[in-house]
Amino acid sequence: MPRRPGLRTFVLALALATVAVAPEAVPRVAESPASAPAVAAETDAPAPEIGRNSFSLMVGLYTTSFWARSFSVNEVGYEPNFVIALISGRDLITTPVGLRVGHESGIALRFGKDFSIEMWRAVTVSFGARLIGRIMVTPQLALGLSSVSNLIGVEVAREAAVENGDMSRLVYNGSQLAWLFENIPFIEFFYRLHHRSGALGFWGNVPDGHNANSIGFQIRY
Repeated sequence: MPRRPGLRTFVLALALATVAVAPEAVPRVAESPASAPAVAAETDAPAPEIGRNSFSLMVGLYTTSFWARSFSVNEVGYEPNFVIALISGRDLITTPVGLRVGHESGIALRFGKDFSIEMWRAVTVSFGARLIGRIMVTPQLALGLSSVSNLIGVEVAREAAVENGDMSRLVYNGSQLAWLFENIPFIEFFYRLHHRSGALGFWGNVPDGHNANSIGFQIRY
């Protein structure tokens, strides 16, 4: 009768099995965790895409002062006449540095103590630059010709004060400062000195015309 495996055989088999299933003696190199995406250095974002066309609504109050003095909004006298205007503009030339050249057409109701209608056409030159953070500031100058249906306010006295004065047609000057938030670049808010001028007597034989401190908003598309 065959002999059963003895204790030695059993111990030897158990030892071989233990060696077979034991983990490798060579230490395992720990896997490096997945690298987190590097934090991108904060850089200036590119300037937003601003539409070439614009449509503006503007409201203002006429001053009794001349052009240069009218910029001091809190230090001028005001007459009881207001202006509300619609302005359509288009930039014909744009540059990567923010310089733009275009034109605008405007029509305004001048009302209050008196009533009149004004229309103008002007060439526009503007320059957009980032001022603080995500705010872009754009100074603009509009220069052209303005016509009115009849004179109001200080225009009447200024025309009568000179010989052969004619203020029905004058030089138009719109000195504007606009700003927008770069995350909504299709809306601009602006201040404009709405100015009709005789260009120091060059046009209409009058030194100055009429000035209105105005604010408004502009939609770009």
